[in-house]
This record gives sequence, C-alpha cells and structure tokens, in this order.
Amino acid sequence: MSSAGIARLLGPSAALLAVAALTACSATTTAGGEPAPGYGAGVTAQGDVLTRAQIEQINPSRTVDLLDGHFAGVRVVTIGGVPRIVIRGLADPLVVVDGVPLADPGGIWSLDPRDIEQIQILKGDEAVLYGSQGGHGVVLITTRRQ
Repeated sequence: MSSAGIARLLGPSAALLAVAALTACSATTTAGGEPAPGYGAGVTAQGDVLTRAQIEQINPSRTVDLLDGHFAGVRVVTIGGVPRIVIRGLADPLVVVDGVPLADPGGIWSLDPRDIEQIQILKGDEAVLYGSQGGHGVVLITTRRQ
C-alpha cells in the first residue's frame, strides 16, 4: 500500500507515524541478500550479535565503527560533538561491559575495539531482564580476557 493510501485510511498524523514505522522496520537486505538501498555493503551482525571474527573483518579504528550501521535499528548520532547510541529511535541505552553496567553510556567510546570480543544488542522484550534501565535497549559488550 502506498503512503497516500495509508494517509486516507489513518489520517495525516497517524499516517506519518505508520510510514516512519514501516521505514524503520524495513529489511536491511534485499531478497537476494544484497544490502538494501541506503544500508551500504559490508559486515552486518548476525541477528543482534557481532562476533570477534566479524569485528576483525570490519577492522575498526574506533568503537563507534562497530555499532553504527552493523545492527538493524541501531545508529550512532552525534549531538553537540558527542556520539550517542540510538536503538529503534531511543537514545542512550544501558551499556553493560563484562556484566557491569556503565554509569555513563558514553564510557563505551573509551574502549579499544581490538579488546572487544563480542557485542550483543537487546531490544524490546529481550531487554526486560534489565528492568526500567533497559527500557531504551541494552548494549552488552564482552571484552577479550587476557
């Protein structure tokens, strides 16, 4: 159904919200497995987990390079020169590193990407384990053990 058809059924405000939701929840790959327009080529997480092997393929210079564009529904936006994680439109998710929640989600940017073993993103019902703190999603990071 076109966005004009949605507007006739729902009214202008609800139609805008519906189109935004459809856009946000659209697939990041085409039926042939190619990146969808606007998502670019490269490594994407399998589901909501980025493994060490995938991290090595990305070869990031900064932690922000691991989050931005590699998970569906996850973006990094810069506000006032400070990067912020946005999961499904909600900023500042709970960040947990090796089982310890960070008081400041911005602390993630000080991690060396070479020290990260795995990143997992929890959204919606998956984040319920973290109560109200996980309301904006959860970023679970496991570092490499020395």
